[in-house]
Amino acid sequence: MPQAYLGGQKRIVLSLGLYYSKIREISGNGRTYYTNGTYYSEGSYKGRYFFDLRDDGITQGFAWQPHLTSIEDYDWGLVTSIGYRIPFKGKHSILVQLQDNFGLKNINKNNPYSLEEKNHSLSLVISYIFNLPPKK
Repeated sequence: MPQAYLGGQKRIVLSLGLYYSKIREISGNGRTYYTNGTYYSEGSYKGRYFFDLRDDGITQGFAWQPHLTSIEDYDWGLVTSIGYRIPFKGKHSILVQLQDNFGLKNINKNNPYSLEEKNHSLSLVISYIFNLPPKK
């Protein structure tokens, strides 16, 4: 991601870029209850479908659970960050950044109400930097 260093000692760091992400795998466990609260079945899912082996030996599968089939397989958006570089011992420095991933793609699909859903996350990134001497 391109970075711009600001200030007299170039300690403030700004960056701007793009991101693209793809879902690799979803897995988890789930339970199903009757509407009166009585326990019905339990199973696990891998991918976007829920598989269950019932007491009578029948395997059932369904995918009504939130975000198993209702989100897109990929996402893209903007990445911005601001940080502060702390140099020490000449060639070394620590960079502390606050990074904002702002999704631009609507990841909600097959929604009957046409509601948009986009990713938005903030991250605290702490990096170690070793500056190599320039080539002669």
